[in-house]
Amino acid sequence: MAEIKIDVDSVGGIAIGVCTGTLRESDIRYAVDQMIQALNSVDNIEHMFWDLGDASLDLSGGAVKSLVEYVGRVAPPASGGKTAYFVKDNLSFATMRMYASYRWEKDPLVRVFSERSTAFKWLLEETILGRTS
Repeated sequence: MAEIKIDVDSVGGIAIGVCTGTLRESDIRYAVDQMIQALNSVDNIEHMFWDLGDASLDLSGGAVKSLVEYVGRVAPPASGGKTAYFVKDNLSFATMRMYASYRWEKDPLVRVFSERSTAFKWLLEETILGRTS
């Protein structure tokens, strides 16, 4: 069973979503909706970090494309805002890379990482250095 937790830190400027268990398309849509609701309650959030380190994804290629369309419709990219996904499982990592490649056209500031620290470093780079990479 999937579990989703959203933490919005307006001081650090990063919204964090932690998902565990087996995630299906409906679970991910729910997580996105919860993140949007949380973001609407605070100001000064620039980046998002999704921790999928203890999750596995049960998604077909069609479901991945459907999620890309859904996210693009309900949560268009913020100017300069980055989204990082941390994934440990090899199959889930490949699935998220496919998702990021589909998103790339509309939102080039989406990346998938196999190490949590590297993901946070990338997210904070723009904030600290005043540039986007």
